[in-house]
Order: sequence, then structure tokens, then C-alpha cells
Amino acid sequence: MVSSAEVTWRDSALGCPEPGMHYAQVLTDGSRIVLAAGGKQYHYHSGGQRAPFLCENPQPPLPTN
Repeated sequence: MVSSAEVTWRDSALGCPEPGMHYAQVLTDGSRIVLAAGGKQYHYHSGGQRAPFLCENPQPPLPTN
């Protein structure tokens, strides 16, 4: 594992927006897990009631204070 952290996502896309989709503009508590295998990193995001899922185009969460 590279990292695992509790984060706040900028909206309901959970840091993984899909083109053409609309998302609720509400801060969403969740988590970000980054795994590495074969020289590549894999980003898993979760939040709200959604279980962790692989995100192919990850966006950063809000910065922590």
C-alpha cells in the first residue's frame, strides 16, 4: 500500500468525475487508498454510502488543514 487517508471530496463525484455527468456540489467525507503493483499506482475512492471503487482519472481531495 502506498497510502490510505480519510479525506473530504469537493463534490459527490468523490474525486472521480465522469465526463458529461452532473454532481451535487456538497462536501463529502470519504477515503482515498492508493495501491501500487507492477510499477503502477491504483487509486480507490469512497465516500457517503459508496464502497471503495477504482478511479481511473483521480482528482485530489480538499487540502487538510
